[in-house]
Amino acid sequence: MPIYKKCITCNNEFKVPPCRHKALYCSQKCMPTGGKDNPNWKGGLIKTLCKQCNVELNLKKKNILESGNFCSRSCSAIFNGKVMTIKANENRIKKYCKVCSTLILIKKSHEHTEGTCCSRKCYAIYMTTSLLGKENPNYKHGNAHISNWYFGKRKEAAGSYPKDYYKTLLTLQNNQCIVCKNKLIKYHLDHIMPIALGGTNDYKNIQLLCPTCNHQKHAKHPIDFMQQKGYLL
Repeated sequence: MPIYKKCITCNNEFKVPPCRHKALYCSQKCMPTGGKDNPNWKGGLIKTLCKQCNVELNLKKKNILESGNFCSRSCSAIFNGKVMTIKANENRIKKYCKVCSTLILIKKSHEHTEGTCCSRKCYAIYMTTSLLGKENPNYKHGNAHISNWYFGKRKEAAGSYPKDYYKTLLTLQNNQCIVCKNKLIKYHLDHIMPIALGGTNDYKNIQLLCPTCNHQKHAKHPIDFMQQKGYLL
């Protein structure tokens, strides 16, 4: 048999089954939205502030313990990222840029490989002003800081050839690169035996190469270079 009851909010009469004899409201519209009068009330709502943007929030105790004091996922991600960065920086080694003295935080594992400069610009300045002589990775027998050192060594080498000797070489080589046999649209005068390996400026030691082959040959021995290109065994 249904039981007849009176709604506390609108005073309308409504009927419920015997199992719901404690019902106080006829519908959800009559139920209060919050507070102790709400049948779903579990300790009430607690006023708090978002840890990231300080927006006022009304949260249950359970939500505060589970999701924390944040108004959105984005605020939670930003705040947690800042916390993780602070914790990570606590374990890092402090170094200062040798050019502009900017603070640099380095991992312990990178202590001996990083931290000299804060940027590429500072590193370029440091390389040109501080690292001279043997400390410079481009060290050339202690003369890296001397302007045109390489070209000076070329002039000091024994032997000579005429300024227009390239015309003779173009004819002798049939306007082709000695190595790749491509047509010489652009060409470089190359020392067959590099000056760095004891070569001379004699006309017998000069040949024409295309820019690509000349850059690949650099200061290599001619036999080693031709073996590398696959022309010699």
